[in-house]
Amino acid sequence: MSPSIAHGGMNPREMEKPKKPAKVLEHLRVMKGADPTGGTVVEHHFTSYEHPSEQHPFTEPSESVELPKGHPLQHIAEHMGIPHSIIEEKEESANKSNTKADEPDEEEELES
Repeated sequence: MSPSIAHGGMNPREMEKPKKPAKVLEHLRVMKGADPTGGTVVEHHFTSYEHPSEQHPFTEPSESVELPKGHPLQHIAEHMGIPHSIIEEKEESANKSNTKADEPDEEEELES
C-alpha cells in the first residue's frame, strides 16, 4: 500500500499551506499607556482577521517635539498630551530664506 493511499489519497508533502492575505493597515488606535510613567500605546488594526492587532508602547518623550500647525501628528500630540511645540508656516519660510541669505551668490564667489 503506498503512503498516498494511507492518507486518503493525499500526500501531505505535496500539500501547500494557504497563504495569508497581505498585511494591510486599516486603522490605528492611539491611547494613553497603562503604566504610571505615562507614555502612549499605538495599536495597529489590519484589514484581515488573519493578522491580529499589534500594540506598540512608547515611553513619555523627555523633550518636546516640533510639529507643523495643522499636521495630523500635531493634532494627535495635542489630544494625547504629548509635549510638543507648533511651528508656524511663516517661521518655516523665514528659516528657508535666512539660510539662502547666508550663502554667497555666484557673483560673490567669482569675485573672491
